[in-house]
Amino acid sequence: MGSFIVEADVNSGSITQAKFCIKQHRPLFAVVPHDDTNSLNLLCTGAKMLVEKFSALPLRTKDDYPFMLDRFAKQKSLMQSLDGLLV
Repeated sequence: MGSFIVEADVNSGSITQAKFCIKQHRPLFAVVPHDDTNSLNLLCTGAKMLVEKFSALPLRTKDDYPFMLDRFAKQKSLMQSLDGLLV
């Protein structure tokens, strides 16, 4: 249905997965620090790049999760409706 990238360096396999997700026109989310201090010490250079250059939707706090889950539910519904057309 889509992907969410938790930690990623700029040249990591996670970025490859994210690009595949984009090519498939599926929702892409990336976990990025909620502030500049990066208090969780996330490896986030790749995730930040996905948000800035590839329009990934940022996940900064737990308050962003309902939007992500709703977006995935809509994508699932869309995919199921298209599957019904192919049968």
